[in-house]
Amino acid sequence: NIKATALNMKAGGAVTQVAEKAIEVTGTTTVDAGTNAVTLANANNDFGSVGVTAGAASIVDKNAVALDNIKATSLNVKAAGAVTQVADKAIEVSGTTTVDAGQNDVTLANANNDFNSIAITAKSASIADKNAVALDNIKATSLNVKAAGAVTQVAEKVIEVTGTTTVDAGTNAVSLANAGNDFNTVIMTAGAASIADKNAVALDNIKAASLNVKAGGAVTQVAEKAI
Repeated sequence: NIKATALNMKAGGAVTQVAEKAIEVTGTTTVDAGTNAVTLANANNDFGSVGVTAGAASIVDKNAVALDNIKATSLNVKAAGAVTQVADKAIEVSGTTTVDAGQNDVTLANANNDFNSIAITAKSASIADKNAVALDNIKATSLNVKAAGAVTQVAEKVIEVTGTTTVDAGTNAVSLANAGNDFNTVIMTAGAASIADKNAVALDNIKAASLNVKAGGAVTQVAEKAI
């Protein structure tokens, strides 16, 4: 058990927790394990903010958590509250990022983030990436993605968004064309844009060099919006 206002750890090997113990830190937790795993995944952990340098990194928080600088080969975050970022900090993950905040918001929208692929379960979900990003399974009430490269999907994964999905890739391609997707409304800025929906879909503002839409239901427009 650890109870502190701040925690700083540096290790030459993996950093783990004793079973059923808890880390309670009201301020900043920083863990540097180099390329080794960091597993802080016990159910009763309660961080203020957490920064990690690791190979595979896993974090669990019984409340909300703010992510500081993260550099890892994979990242798994599970929280019972909102998952946010400390201002001006960056998440750099070369493999898969998975964030599960249940019905709470996930806001990973700092400008210098660099994800490879990302899966999210949330209420409102926001992602920013300074390069390209691939979306894994996404389940949310709204989704906002802003990227400086192409926005694609991991093969056979699904985006399920009950509200508005907004994707801004500038002049880069956006391909959200997996068969099991289920959008409500979609806003998009892209070069070549592709959308697939297993049901009906409503198009909001779309600005693109080309547009391909395939749906299992009606394709409509949101009132007063433009394609």
